[in-house]
Amino acid sequence: MHETPWLHMTADGWRADHRDDSIARAVEVLTDPVRLASGPGRLEALSTAVEEAESAIRCEVALARRLGVSWAEIGANLNVSKQAAQQRYGALIT
Repeated sequence: MHETPWLHMTADGWRADHRDDSIARAVEVLTDPVRLASGPGRLEALSTAVEEAESAIRCEVALARRLGVSWAEIGANLNVSKQAAQQRYGALIT
């Protein structure tokens, strides 16, 4: 599910509030021994972590675009072409 980040200024620059929450949830899922104990639990944990990581990436891309970062630079940081980055994330950013 795509969420629009709430941007605010900090001493380090602009931040998206829930972006860091997504990363923290992904790490929490991947370090939960109960979830990782069995095959199906491991698959569910990995799937949840991927969803949380994708959410964090969408927020970072939206923030980067709002700050004027080019699609070429975003693509380079994602190890894809600028066209691939724009096709994947462009529709999510209004």
